[in-house]
This record gives sequence, C-alpha cells and structure tokens, in this order.
Amino acid sequence: MKDMMNKFTMLNFKQYWQSMLEQRWMPYYQSLAEREQRILLFASVILPFVLFVFMVVLPLNDAQNSKETSLQLLQKEVHDAELLAVRLQAQGGVQARKGSVMSVVDQVARTTQVRKFITRLRPQIGGHAGQRLLIQMRDAPYDKTVAFFETLSKKGLGLIQVKFQQAERQGFINVQAVVE
Repeated sequence: MKDMMNKFTMLNFKQYWQSMLEQRWMPYYQSLAEREQRILLFASVILPFVLFVFMVVLPLNDAQNSKETSLQLLQKEVHDAELLAVRLQAQGGVQARKGSVMSVVDQVARTTQVRKFITRLRPQIGGHAGQRLLIQMRDAPYDKTVAFFETLSKKGLGLIQVKFQQAERQGFINVQAVVE
C-alpha cells in the first residue's frame, strides 16, 4: 500500500514538473535570443556548483581549520601541564617555608591573581605535620594556573595530586589539587 502511495506521489510530482517545464519554461526559454539562451544554460550548469562550494565545501573547510587550531592549542596546554607536573614532582621534598600551607597558598593565589577562581580550600588529613590542603578552582585561566602552581613549588609546596579538566570556555580549566 505504501509503495503504491509512494509511486503515485512520485508520478504526480514528476508529471507536475514535466508539465511546468513544457508549459511555462520551454516557451519562455525558446522566446529568448540565442545569446541569452547560452547565458541561461551556462548559469544553470555553474550555479549548482557555486552553491555547493559556498554552502558545503567552504563551511566544512572552516570547521576543520577551527578544530585543528583548537586541537593544537589543547595539545600545547597538555604538554605544558605535563612539563609542570614533571618539574613539580622532580622538586622532591618540601623546603622550609614561612607560615602554614593555607597562608602560603592564599598569598600566592593573590599574587598570581587566581584567588577569585578558587572555589574551595579545605585542609586534609595527613602529610608533613598534618598540613595538606585541597584546592579546587573553577574556570581559571590556564596560564595563570600554571604560574600559580610554579610559584607554589618555588615557595616550597609540593603537589601530591592534581586533576585538570577542560572548562566550557577555551583557554580555561577546572583544577582539583592537593598540596603539602
């Protein structure tokens, strides 16, 4: 039943366009001068190609270029994060520092301008003299976060655990880290 309806509909569609071509477009085309007929034929051949290029090929090319750029940026960020992790782990033991872990982290966060991105600072059990601190950051700029952790390492704090996640905006990350 559906096949018959489909054939009937296709038959009607074909007949409609065939009658339109024979009754309207062919008389109009034949009434044109020979030069105008050639121009119309040329345009009818070129127009679908031009539309295909501008509506399909170029948008796909632009999307591919933006994805490649985004991928290169993310690969650079991953490489920088890996280098930072290696540097911080290679530092080894904790140097002598002034004040508690909480005060050092707060001071460094203010100087590196990431304090406003820190959503949680919570003391953790364990570590050297019981001074471990959980730091959670949300939508923090990647470069400022890297500078923050480098400054922490220079101040004698070591990273025990760190987890980076990409934020919704490009160039921003969410971080969860334990320092001591």
